[in-house]
Amino acid sequence: MTRKKLLLLGLGLAAAAAAALLVLLPGRRDPGEIYEELRERVTLPPVTAPAPTAPPATVPTAPAGTDPAPTEPLPTEPPYVSPVDFAPLWEINADVYAWIDIPYTNISYPVLRHPTDDEYYLEHTIEGVKKRPCAIYTESWNTKTFLDPATVVYGHNMRNGTMFGTLKNYRSLDYMREHQIVSVYTPEAEYHYRVFAAVDWSSAYLPAQFDYFSPTGLRAFLDAALASPAALDDTVPWTEDSRFLILSTCATPNTTRFLVLAVEDETLTAPKG
Repeated sequence: MTRKKLLLLGLGLAAAAAAALLVLLPGRRDPGEIYEELRERVTLPPVTAPAPTAPPATVPTAPAGTDPAPTEPLPTEPPYVSPVDFAPLWEINADVYAWIDIPYTNISYPVLRHPTDDEYYLEHTIEGVKKRPCAIYTESWNTKTFLDPATVVYGHNMRNGTMFGTLKNYRSLDYMREHQIVSVYTPEAEYHYRVFAAVDWSSAYLPAQFDYFSPTGLRAFLDAALASPAALDDTVPWTEDSRFLILSTCATPNTTRFLVLAVEDETLTAPKG
């Protein structure tokens, strides 16, 4: 083999090795693949509404002058164990603090919050790659407990239906009622919500418009949102003291937003293992 052919062969092998290395480097794969891998690792329990409880039976009283029978101590609740194993998620990114899931949809993702930059995950994936589909995230004006009067969760409206790309289906009341439960899992607790409204919104920044931490501010938001909803299930009960989850994504055109509103429903339970 001539020297020229050897040189060309060597360059070809070097190029092939470099291409293989790029595939292995972090951030070089399709950013959406990591979410598929994480979703496959998470097995969530079915969420069901409990059966109605029977009225308490009448307890006979002891005759006068007799000692009451000793009462058994009430059983203590076992400590909560999240169905989501957060340890592998924290190995990828310590900013993960929750998991959001809408059963029978493709919305099942880790939720992140950057410690200093509220817009970081608007442009970055869980791996820190600056490329869409980016991540599902919240901002620092909300706590990470989901105990605020309203928590806003953001995600991109991806054309391929990933992230919050399927939220637009909530424009249909039938779809809303068939996909009504939204579950949020943290290491310490879990929260279950019922979707009751889908709303077209302006591009105005939500936290700057209303004070969600005051009853009057929260009521003002709800009045504005429900004045002309895209879809509304008025059979879902809520009060001004309820806690709300607001899922926010961009709409078409990109100068507007689309919101899905859900209210916490404490009657929803996850079967204990």
